[in-house]
Amino acid sequence: MYTGEALFQTHDNLEHLGLMEVILNRDLPASMIQKARGARRTRHANKYFDAERERLRWPRGAKSQSSVDYVRKAEPLSRLISRRDEQFYRLVKEMLRFDPDKRCTAGAALRHPYFMQR
Repeated sequence: MYTGEALFQTHDNLEHLGLMEVILNRDLPASMIQKARGARRTRHANKYFDAERERLRWPRGAKSQSSVDYVRKAEPLSRLISRRDEQFYRLVKEMLRFDPDKRCTAGAALRHPYFMQR
């Protein structure tokens, strides 16, 4: 809503993960990739992750060049949110952490300094 466009505008799972890495300006954590590669999930995880390097299969696994181009054009969160809105930027960053165990809860988000200054 901040920019007027959906942040992750895609229906392709691998493209979505690629967008997350670009927008959040970091690679998916190896610990999460290892979890995804757990015994029961290996077949599905192989579609998305390189087993040897424990990295996302992006852009090699992309369905098309237009998909790769779309992700490459994505802006990091730090460029999408104005520097004047530093508290908002910090809040969104907390809400978009890769690891759900480290992501802020709804209650923590409501107590964030961004809402306290309003």
